[in-house]
Amino acid sequence: MAEHGKYWDDELVELRDWLKETKTSRKNIATKLGVSIGTVNNWLCGNRPIPHRVRVRILAHKRYIPAGKPLVERCRAVAAPLTGAEYAEVLSAAIQTNYTVEELASAGLMSLVHSILEGGVKLAPPKRKTVE
Repeated sequence: MAEHGKYWDDELVELRDWLKETKTSRKNIATKLGVSIGTVNNWLCGNRPIPHRVRVRILAHKRYIPAGKPLVERCRAVAAPLTGAEYAEVLSAAIQTNYTVEELASAGLMSLVHSILEGGVKLAPPKRKTVE
């Protein structure tokens, strides 16, 4: 009999270690993610895959919660002016990926930021006057 479920991987081991380090309970993470403790248990045993949208939220928590601190949301809102047609496209993509509009915007923005920082994406200068 296998020791771990079929969805066991290095990322899952890292998540389990992080939960232990930060003394974050399964109940606490389940509450923050809006799922049952049983669901979290299934993920952490490798019995069920962790959905991508949940992995993104867990990564956000891991990135902004220092070790040893309780799990609390620390977010800063970023506004992006969109036309009605642009918002409709974002909403359509969010529905297709099972993300909320906010989760998709956050994941997309962070993906773009990482690509820029790695030198893989060059953006045209903004079409506004530079404030000095």
